Amino acid sequence: MHGSGHIYVRVSCVFMRIARVWREFLLSPFFLRMVQFFSRFFLAFILSFSSKRHAPKGSGYCASVRTMTRVRGLRNSKILIGTKKKSKTNAYSLETTSKRTLERKREREGEKRKSGARKGEQEAQRERAITTTTTVFSSALIRPRGCGGGGGGGASYSSKSRSEKTTGGHSGRRKQRRPRAKSGAAEERYSELDDAKMAAKSLSRGAFILFEGVDRCGKTTQASKLVDSLNQSGITSELWRYPDRTTTIGKMIDDYLQCKADSDDASMHLLFAANRWEKKKLMEEKLKAGVTLVVDRYGYSGVAFTTAKRLPGLDQQWCKHSETGLVKPDCLMYMEISEEAAKKRGGFGEERYETTEMQKNVREVFADLREDWWNVVDADRTIEEVEKDVQKIAKEAVERCKKGTELQHFKPGW
Repeated sequence: MHGSGHIYVRVSCVFMRIARVWREFLLSPFFLRMVQFFSRFFLAFILSFSSKRHAPKGSGYCASVRTMTRVRGLRNSKILIGTKKKSKTNAYSLETTSKRTLERKREREGEKRKSGARKGEQEAQRERAITTTTTVFSSALIRPRGCGGGGGGGASYSSKSRSEKTTGGHSGRRKQRRPRAKSGAAEERYSELDDAKMAAKSLSRGAFILFEGVDRCGKTTQASKLVDSLNQSGITSELWRYPDRTTTIGKMIDDYLQCKADSDDASMHLLFAANRWEKKKLMEEKLKAGVTLVVDRYGYSGVAFTTAKRLPGLDQQWCKHSETGLVKPDCLMYMEISEEAAKKRGGFGEERYETTEMQKNVREVFADLREDWWNVVDADRTIEEVEKDVQKIAKEAVERCKKGTELQHFKPGW
């Protein structure tokens, strides 16, 4: 019994010593610093993780400020252990850096505003200088030379004002000059001229040059030569021929002209007109783009050949109706040739309308359709002689359209 009590006392003494050492360790500064360090580390990690998770993209600054605010609140409420001296740098370091970043950003924005204001002032000064120069120039154009009276009144006035400036005048003050004439009329004239120039420039386009006449008069030959000449001289041009036998309607017309198919005369006239209408939009686009179009036959041939059939109901007015709205040519060259010269040329009589009676009637209708602005070219001459006249007329039309003219269209009844 005595031995067991002695062991119990010894064990209790050992435990009391362990408890005393543990207590001293827990109350030691080393343990307190360690607890302080780990508590700060875990709290900062948890708070920063939660702020990043709930904060929107691009708000790193706001998240960091919220985190440091929470850390400061925890420290002030004595959850964080330690002295204020060591926690100051850790608590305020991120916040201070963010504040500096904001200040620099505001400084840069302020500099940008100042530079923009300076640019605005410079532009305003430049505009004022231009306005003043325009006003002075326009008033000088309106104002007569002798504005101070007859003869050399202007010179005497300027010399007098100059002397008064240097001497000071009778009253010792500078005499004010007379106000100059108002420049409103000149500015209006200048604006009208500018508007006219801009309108002419916007209306500058390619020319629509048309060759018309009876069969075998040399239209195709002269049109091809003209296109080559214009392209060589730097004027973009294209050769168009009607009927256009490459389209679906054109193939039907080709079969009719080659006597491979037969059809009603009124429907064939409308087919010829439809062949022109299907390329109307493309023609307008080409002309507005500055391309000169040299066209072999057009609506005049359609009216002439259908009217020449002398059929009831198919008169000129009816034939013209289907052409109303199409683009009107800027220059028309009618190739006039005698019946004998046309018959001598190769290929005459191969197509439906190449008969003596039909060509005679077509010539009569063309004579009835002829207008004052047509250019009648004598096609009985040699190719070189005709070509010289054709190119002269065509180049005049091209220059006229370059200066600016609106596209014309056939009106009802023409």
